[in-house]
Amino acid sequence: MIGWLAEFVRSQNTDGVFYGWRLVLIGILVVVAGREIGDGLIETAWGSRAFEGDGIGPPWNAVAIVGGVIGWLLSLWIAGKGVDRLGPRRMALIGLPLVGLVALLAALPGSGVLYAAVAGITGLGVIAAHIPAITTLNNWFRERLALALGLMLCGVAIGGIAIKFLLSALLLAMDWRLLTVVSGAAVMVVALPLARSIRNRPEDWGEHPDGLTPAASIPNYFWREAMRSSRFWTLMAAGCCVAVAETIAGVYDGPIIAQSASSSTIDAIDKVGLFREYASVAGILAGGLASYRFSVRRVLAAAAVVQAVGIVLLLTGFGTVFLEAAVLLGIASGMATAPGIAAVGVYFGRRSFGTIIVTMFLINQIVPSAVLAGAGYTSAAAGYVAVFVATAIISLIGAGLYLALGQPRLSPSQQLENPAIN
Repeated sequence: MIGWLAEFVRSQNTDGVFYGWRLVLIGILVVVAGREIGDGLIETAWGSRAFEGDGIGPPWNAVAIVGGVIGWLLSLWIAGKGVDRLGPRRMALIGLPLVGLVALLAALPGSGVLYAAVAGITGLGVIAAHIPAITTLNNWFRERLALALGLMLCGVAIGGIAIKFLLSALLLAMDWRLLTVVSGAAVMVVALPLARSIRNRPEDWGEHPDGLTPAASIPNYFWREAMRSSRFWTLMAAGCCVAVAETIAGVYDGPIIAQSASSSTIDAIDKVGLFREYASVAGILAGGLASYRFSVRRVLAAAAVVQAVGIVLLLTGFGTVFLEAAVLLGIASGMATAPGIAAVGVYFGRRSFGTIIVTMFLINQIVPSAVLAGAGYTSAAAGYVAVFVATAIISLIGAGLYLALGQPRLSPSQQLENPAIN
C-alpha cells in the first residue's frame, strides 16, 4: 500500500512529489478562509444582530434581496472572466484580503452596512476562493481531476461544519461584534500567504497535469465554441434534470413525510435534514473516489439513478425508510458535485474553464428555481405523489443524458489546427 501511494503521488516529470496534491490542501484552506468563515459569520455571529432587534426591515429587506441577486450574478461574471484572464493566483491575491476587510466592516453599526457586508462577503467568496480553487485544480489535473476536486470539496465541507460549530461556541463566550472583528482579522492575516502559495499552471514549474507525461490531444475550447457545442447543452440538460429533481425533493419532502406521520416518528422527521447534510459530505468523497476508476459521465449517471431510488423510497412512507431515503438523496447530491465540475474540464479543457463553469452554475441555479414554482402548483392539483414520481423520472432522464455525452472531442479550432488528428 505504501508503495502504491508513493507511486500515486509521484511526478513522472520531475521525479519528485507531484505538487498538485499540495494544491488540494491549499485549495481547502483558501475556500475555508475565503468563503466558509464568511458563511459561518452570516449564520451565527451576524444573526445575533437580528436577535437584538437590528434585523431586516423596510427598506432593507427589498434592498437585501435585489442586491443579493445582482451581487451573485456580478460575482459569477467577475470570477469566470477573472480566472481566465488573470489566473487564479492573482484573483486570490486581490480578493482574499478584501474578504477579511468586509468582515471587519460588518461590525460597524447600521443595518445597511450589515447587509452590504453580507452581499459583499458572499460575492467575494466566489471571486476570491471557490472559482480560483477549482480552476487551479483543473489546470493541474486531468485524469485525476474529479478525485482531486472530491478530496478538496470534502475537506471544505468538513471545514465549513467545523467553522460553524466553532463560531457558535465562541459566540457564547464573546460579543458578536468582537467575534466578527477577530474572524475578519484572522482572514486578513492568512490571506496573502495562502494566495501566494497558489500555482496557476503546472507548465510554469516544469510539470504536466497529473504529474504524467502530456497527453497527445486534450480538448481545449473557447467559451463561444463550448456554447455552440452539442455536448455542452447535453451536459447542461442532464445537470438541470438532476438539479430540478434534487431541488423538488429537498423542498417538498416535508409534506410527503407529514402525510405519512402515522407511520413515522417525529424524531425521524427532525433527523432527515441532518442525515442528508452529513451524507452529502460522504457522497462528495465517494464521487471523487469512484471517478478514479470510472469516467465522470458514468459516475454522474450513477448519482442520478441513486437520487431516483431515494425519491422513490421517500414515497414509500414506512417508518425509518425516511432516514434511508435522506441518506441516499444526500449521497447522490454529494456524489455528483466533484464529477459535475470535473466534466467541464474533461470535455472543454482549461482555456475558458472559468467562464464555462460559471455559465453552468448560473443555468443549474436558474432552471430549478423556475421549475420549483410550477411543481408547487402541480402538487396542489395532482398531489405530491404524482410530482415525486415525475421527479424520479426526470432524474433518470438526466442519467441517460449523461451517458449520451460520449467521449471528449477536440474543439473546432483545434481540429482546424491539427486536421491529421481527425
